[in-house]
Amino acid sequence: MPWVRIDDHFAEHPKLLSVPYRARWLFLAGLCYANRKLTNGFIATAVVERLLPHLSTDPLEEDAAAMARLLCGVGLWRNNSKRARIPGFLIHDYLKYQPSRAHVLRERAQVVVRQGRYRMKRNGHVTPLLTPLVTREVTRPPVPVPVPSSRERSLEPD
Repeated sequence: MPWVRIDDHFAEHPKLLSVPYRARWLFLAGLCYANRKLTNGFIATAVVERLLPHLSTDPLEEDAAAMARLLCGVGLWRNNSKRARIPGFLIHDYLKYQPSRAHVLRERAQVVVRQGRYRMKRNGHVTPLLTPLVTREVTRPPVPVPVPSSRERSLEPD
């Protein structure tokens, strides 16, 4: 599971202090979304509304699109709508502070292999759970018990 890395001075950053609380929340929710979905810092415009839903009881009238524009205005996000197939935003310097998709997937694959080796060493054989992942062996179905012998079949009445 990827973790969001945030500097301990994050709450005091001048860019964040210049935007309303809802925009700060949207920035954090965007970081979490990008890490969870392994998007390398890209957030589609359609997703932004889900990250900061408008509540009818909310006294603030700003919507998610307005908050996204504020984040772009202070340089925390970049509007990527004009250059990409899918309109959206890029989190500024995302890959400088967060692991890339390729890095996370590589680490996950290494964990599977490492755990497989440990289980083989511990059990002396490949466990059924890891067989398809590690060895790609084909397992045979169990033999039904009891197996009638050919002699028993010949004694049965017709």
